[in-house]
Amino acid sequence: MDGGADTGLMGEDGAVEAGRGRFSVEPFLWSGGRLLRWSDVETSHALEKGYLPIPSVTWHKDGLSLQVLGFGSGPAAAPVFRCRYRVANGGARPWKGTLFLALRPFQVNPAIQFLGTPGGVATLKGLAREGAVIKVDGRNALAATPAPDAFGAAAFDQGDITGFLSQGKLPQATAIEDPEGRASGALRYDLELPAGAARDIVIDLPLPGDAVAALPPFAEDLAATARAWDEKLNRIAIRTPDRVLDDTVRSCLAHLLVSRRGPALQPGTRSYARSWIRDGAIISSALLQMGHPDEVRDFIRWYAPNQFATGRIPCVVDPRGADPVPENDSNGEFLYLLAEHARFTRDLSLVREFWPNVIRACDFIEAQTALRRTPAYQTGEKARFYGLMPESISHEGYSARPMHSYWDDFFTLRGLKDAAEMAGRLGETGLQIRYAALEDRFRVDLLASLRATMARFGIDYLPGCADLGDFDATSTTVAISPGGELECLPRPAVEATFERFYREFAARRDGAGKDGRYTPYETRAIGTMVELGWTARAHELIAAYLRDRRPAAWNQWPEVVQRDPRAPLFLGDLPHAWVEADFLRSVMTLFAYEREADRTLVVGGGLTEGWLRDPAGVAVTGLRVPSGSLDFRARLQDGKVVFELSGKLDLPPGGIAVRWPLAGAFRAATLDGAAVHGTSGLEVVIRALPARITMER
Repeated sequence: MDGGADTGLMGEDGAVEAGRGRFSVEPFLWSGGRLLRWSDVETSHALEKGYLPIPSVTWHKDGLSLQVLGFGSGPAAAPVFRCRYRVANGGARPWKGTLFLALRPFQVNPAIQFLGTPGGVATLKGLAREGAVIKVDGRNALAATPAPDAFGAAAFDQGDITGFLSQGKLPQATAIEDPEGRASGALRYDLELPAGAARDIVIDLPLPGDAVAALPPFAEDLAATARAWDEKLNRIAIRTPDRVLDDTVRSCLAHLLVSRRGPALQPGTRSYARSWIRDGAIISSALLQMGHPDEVRDFIRWYAPNQFATGRIPCVVDPRGADPVPENDSNGEFLYLLAEHARFTRDLSLVREFWPNVIRACDFIEAQTALRRTPAYQTGEKARFYGLMPESISHEGYSARPMHSYWDDFFTLRGLKDAAEMAGRLGETGLQIRYAALEDRFRVDLLASLRATMARFGIDYLPGCADLGDFDATSTTVAISPGGELECLPRPAVEATFERFYREFAARRDGAGKDGRYTPYETRAIGTMVELGWTARAHELIAAYLRDRRPAAWNQWPEVVQRDPRAPLFLGDLPHAWVEADFLRSVMTLFAYEREADRTLVVGGGLTEGWLRDPAGVAVTGLRVPSGSLDFRARLQDGKVVFELSGKLDLPPGGIAVRWPLAGAFRAATLDGAAVHGTSGLEVVIRALPARITMER
């Protein structure tokens, strides 16, 4: 649930986990004198309405089906994982059998997961039945509706519960204590289903580990939960001919919300159940674009007080406090986060509230860059480090040894730009001049370093760090978004970087490489392709990444994708909120993005002819941009591309540039019926809304 204190997990085979690191409930069916488990059936997956964070797993076997559906309910401080088991007889004859729900000392999170919350086994010392309630370690851990026909439990030295179930029976004991912490047990439901009939069993798993206040009937609660999610996920209405993309966008937003714990934005709920400022800044940017400023405000107010006395912004905060590990992207990300909230809300109250934090953060950046502006860094091998932020391990690829990561520098430059902008909006003229000068100086040093590193290693692409001259296009995307530096970077190097990225992407997509492994952080390259004008390639990336969702119908990605999704390798969290924030931000670029060089809002830069030929075309309502809210519709009509724009926004200084979405250039264009002259044939700039633009080849 949105911002819940804990989260359950549902595994793709139908097991559910009753909170972080706790036991799981796994279904089994006794049918035709044999036990059916996940490996004996065909399995399908779904989300309610195709996008709500209400997942289900359905088993199929000889006309019999078992659907496991779950969602979060109750108060955020004490959430409850509600699960419905629906056994349905789709055959032509009556069916008689048994549903077993086994409580087992295993997490759904598997043992291959080793970060944050190590996966694998769980502690189950005591099991006991009291009517419709199963107690685990003395707490009311599971409430069943209706009460089971029977319950049995066994200690570890009696064997796992599955040994009993494989014979269609339960242990005799209804209560057990196991000093090994590996007890197991099962609820039994005896079922008789006529042809076409179904039976529902509901269990409630209080994630704090004990009973909470009574909940509404399951069907009523499910409907109310779906309505609440629909409001949160449809503040921006996007309709393209690609329903999978539209649904995945909404699911990604839901996953950002369910991954957070109270005000703390987190990239995950197990491996990454901590709040990094870089993840939080990117997740916040996505939330702002999708119409959720309140969650961003709460995160800023929660995170900012953890700033160190030195002015350093901590890289990560969790219930233990701020992590002292120095990661030199953090200050820039905090400044960007605060400015991004102000841009989208046009509310300076948070900037005023945390202005002392901004000053300290900028002072820290200035002090850090001064360490690389000494005579020792003016000549020789060290010259390419001149003026940069010092080495750090903010980029995971440099965790073994700190590097002068350009990732740090791109975020630092972004932060200095934003500090100058915020100072100007507050009327702090002196600080605005100072921060703008720091920004200009830092950009000069950064560009000089990039050129020197390219020369040192004989490369034509933008390197990942100054020490190695390595290739890391996924990291380099930060320079373009959120960095906004596309027009300042050497264009040939930018194009060489993303030409190579595309070649490597295409080779992997087409089967090169043993396991096809990659990290889907690279979905952020979709937006870079759009800004470069490589729309067809952007859509190739989208299609490939959508195919790599795991499981596909749940609209989510792990941190590591591989060709065999069942291979026992580390996955990170599923869903992974930072990955999905990157995907969201990139997909929004298809519809609109701000071109910083001339402060222009670009609309329609990622649309395709195939989309526009659809009778309904493309329609977006309530799209959030820094200047307000935009509505537009685009379609091919009588051989012409027609854009209709409206909305509530203050036009940026450069106006709105409506991009020609087809190959080549347009031959003629009209704006509200009047001919447009003096264009490049690539875009039409408008200065007022509403507007109707027609372009023809």
